[in-house]
Amino acid sequence: MTNRCYRIGDDKRLVAVPQETALESWRRGDASYWLDLDSNASEALDDLLARAGLEATRRQMCLEEQDVPRFVPGSRDVFFQLVTYSRASDHSTAYVSFVCLPRLLITFHAGPVESLATIATHLETTAVGYLTTTSALVCVVLLTLSSSAMRMAARARRRVDALMGRIDRDPDAVRLSEIISEKSIALELDRIASENSHIMLALQLIRGDALNLMEFESFYQVAVTTIEFLSRSVEHHWLHLSELHERYVLNQQEKGNRRLAFLTVASWVFLPLTLMTGIYGMNFQYMPELKIWYAYPVFLLVLLSVGSGILIYFKHKGWFV
Repeated sequence: MTNRCYRIGDDKRLVAVPQETALESWRRGDASYWLDLDSNASEALDDLLARAGLEATRRQMCLEEQDVPRFVPGSRDVFFQLVTYSRASDHSTAYVSFVCLPRLLITFHAGPVESLATIATHLETTAVGYLTTTSALVCVVLLTLSSSAMRMAARARRRVDALMGRIDRDPDAVRLSEIISEKSIALELDRIASENSHIMLALQLIRGDALNLMEFESFYQVAVTTIEFLSRSVEHHWLHLSELHERYVLNQQEKGNRRLAFLTVASWVFLPLTLMTGIYGMNFQYMPELKIWYAYPVFLLVLLSVGSGILIYFKHKGWFV
């Protein structure tokens, strides 16, 4: 289990501190802290939450169903869970659990989450004007996670726009695997937007020592608006993907129709020729044409004329472009 512990400094930056020292200092009420863990090991997390003062029933509630969105406020703490991208490179997602206590924020997740690591690194080196409490820290984290999802959506739209341009120039330049991959990414974006939207709205109703985001309402509303815009953006993105998929299917159908038309014409061309050659291939004793010296070239000329006539007929009817 990898854990990182930070104290919110007087200069409005994060300061890395040892976990044990942080918990002791937090109990004395000296400062506000953030503890982030890359693990969902139940025993270790249960022990940590117990040392943070959570009752057994609350600890059990926090540790169950770590793969669904949840929001469970309590009398002394607030627990919620949302989904975000764990790595932007492969579009993988992870659920991040938040346990908010007075002056203490605990986050835990099954594996590393790039966005959280980026936030911590940034806040260690850069002062944020309103970073004075753990509520402000939650606001920063949610704002960053929502912005990260929005950037992923913008990149996905640009990729789909590029695919649309390619299929306009050359219908065969786009592969089905590319469309399926983008649809998978769009589904993940839709999951992030739909599952997180009600969590973000519900958090606005909390007013307490453990969490009060309305102290930073102007900043938090940006995060809420970003998630709402992401939801609408994903709907339009899915429409573009559906159109792209439909155009790909129509192109494949057109290619199949062209192949079928070619086979049909070939069958019509060779059917009478096969009939004629079949007749002269039969073993009858009396076939007058066999006695004529020019019968063979005449027969070949007839075959060529019949085949050419059928091809010209189908060309005239528009079977060939």
